[in-house]
Amino acid sequence: MNFDKIREQVDIVELVSQYLALKKTGLNFKGLCPFHSEKTPSFVVSPQKQIFHCFGCGKGGDVIKFVSEIEGLNYFEAGLKLAKDYRIQIDIKDDKGINDYFKITELVAKIFHENLLKNIKDDKIRLFLEKRKIKPEVIEKFYIGYAPDDFEFLFKILKKKKVNIKLLEELGLIKKKSNYYDTFRNRIIFPIRNLRGDFIAFGGRTLNDEIMPKYLNSPESPIFHKRKNLYGIFENKNEIKNNNEAIVVEGYMDLISLYSEGVKNCVASLGTAFTEEQLNLLNRFVENVYFLYDADKAGVKASIKGAVTAINKELSPKLILLPEGLDPDDFIKKYGLEEFIKLKKESNDLVYFLKNIIFKQIDLKNFENKNRLMKRLKKIYTDIDNPVYKDHFIKGIGEILNIDYNEIKKYFSKISPTGFKKFEIKKEKRPYHFSIEEKIVSFILTYNEFLDNIELEYFDNNLYRDLLLQFKNGVNLIKFLENDKISDEQKELIRLLSVQEIVFENDTDKEKYFNDVYRKLKETYLEKRKKEITEKIKSKEKEQDFSELPLLMEKKLRIAKELSKVKGG
Repeated sequence: MNFDKIREQVDIVELVSQYLALKKTGLNFKGLCPFHSEKTPSFVVSPQKQIFHCFGCGKGGDVIKFVSEIEGLNYFEAGLKLAKDYRIQIDIKDDKGINDYFKITELVAKIFHENLLKNIKDDKIRLFLEKRKIKPEVIEKFYIGYAPDDFEFLFKILKKKKVNIKLLEELGLIKKKSNYYDTFRNRIIFPIRNLRGDFIAFGGRTLNDEIMPKYLNSPESPIFHKRKNLYGIFENKNEIKNNNEAIVVEGYMDLISLYSEGVKNCVASLGTAFTEEQLNLLNRFVENVYFLYDADKAGVKASIKGAVTAINKELSPKLILLPEGLDPDDFIKKYGLEEFIKLKKESNDLVYFLKNIIFKQIDLKNFENKNRLMKRLKKIYTDIDNPVYKDHFIKGIGEILNIDYNEIKKYFSKISPTGFKKFEIKKEKRPYHFSIEEKIVSFILTYNEFLDNIELEYFDNNLYRDLLLQFKNGVNLIKFLENDKISDEQKELIRLLSVQEIVFENDTDKEKYFNDVYRKLKETYLEKRKKEITEKIKSKEKEQDFSELPLLMEKKLRIAKELSKVKGG
């Protein structure tokens, strides 16, 4: 799909400002990166080039890429969202066929939903819904469906409608052994929608608890990436925004049960540990996040990981502690809304959640137990990037364990090899010392009126030569960066060069800078050629091969004259 109209009509500064505060600095705008934790702004937006780039984490791209990253959408979905939000007419033909997947998932959601309504008085379906107190309005709100105990129910309908079989397989709706058969059978179906409302995947809960697995989910597909989506985000986004808080649960039934009892600001993390991409989805709506996972070992682990993810995004998450042996679905059914509200009010931050969960389970008088606990706490501390919370974490743990603050800090601050490696990788994303070629490219990306003054033969780097050649042929930066033959690392470097601040008081200073740097470029190129020819002459003399010497000597003399002229100029 051609999204050029969107890139031309959507002001990237105006759009990004809807998600974070930006401050003008020279030609660009700066702010705190929404994709990683930082105290000093390293996120740069260029209104001239219509791109963004973070010097810290390396993420960057055009206006569509920004929406894709921050909303957890793929590039195509993000483009459609912007077209809709800004009322931009675009051709909805899609080169990658993404729209075809959406048409199929919408059709399948409708088939399952209508099948549930048709069979809602069937005893096993009726008893399932009654037991879980799922009301008709909840069925409609979440478009809940039913897949019958039939191997070819969906396949036959879609085959008759001439739906592409290959796409059905990619979406995980059908499978094949000797023949094709339906993936979802004898299950209540929970359609998953993205923030825009498109159906992107399905979850199925068996009606027969003896059948395993109890839950069956769509696989990853071109339109569904589990770590980038949240169940219920589309249906509950208004409640979440109005309450300025979101409650994160693990599964479909947890969310449905809470919603049925009046807790309508929930999302479910689709059975995975809460991810940074999922947090980005919530971050635009809320400042307060509550984690409500099961009270078992896996649930506690997921709660801690989710809290650390939120802390690293400058949020102060709360963790709700359920009675042992209960999940959110069980609790709300057993105790009701009022008791849930009380439980929520008793929620704590990460440190005191650890106190109530881990510390109560361990005999801290035993040195080995205490040592194991400290190792576990150190792992959590290492994963926290937020320096303010790191200090709070040390103080809180010190008070609970009655250990001196400085002693705990000393113990936690010993950098493990893994932590050090992670730090080094981050540092490598900050190449401050640019080559002479990179200085020229960076300058031209901002002041392209000097482009015609450049001769490409002086560039050794193929990437920079190709970039400038494309510019001479009228291709802009965003179009150049769409080239699939360019690696992600190369794209990152080009973006980094394009957002460098090169500001001059007047045109004379600007021209002087260009002449000085360009002269240095030519000098560097000629010095290198001169050295290569000198080495070749020495090699030929050593081999006593004198046939090429006159030509080489003449070439060396010509380069020497040109070099002298450049240095003198």
